[in-house]
Amino acid sequence: MTGSLAPYQQALLKARQAFRQGDHAVTRYWAQKAARLSPEQEEPWLWLAYVASPRASVDYVQRALHISPHSQRAVRSSRASSP
Repeated sequence: MTGSLAPYQQALLKARQAFRQGDHAVTRYWAQKAARLSPEQEEPWLWLAYVASPRASVDYVQRALHISPHSQRAVRSSRASSP
């Protein structure tokens, strides 16, 4: 299944799978890889926010909002990560 996907998509798929399994370290690894492969995409930054410390989460969400200011996911994440 992942053989036909681009490396960025593979990394996101693996991040999602790891998150569903509750493995935040592996989620972080694959989300970081996706962010390196395609830093202009919001999704890897949101995955990083989901598994980061509260302080780091704010930075990742801000990065996602900078990329896509009208993204409902990023806006919701921003509200959730605000003190």
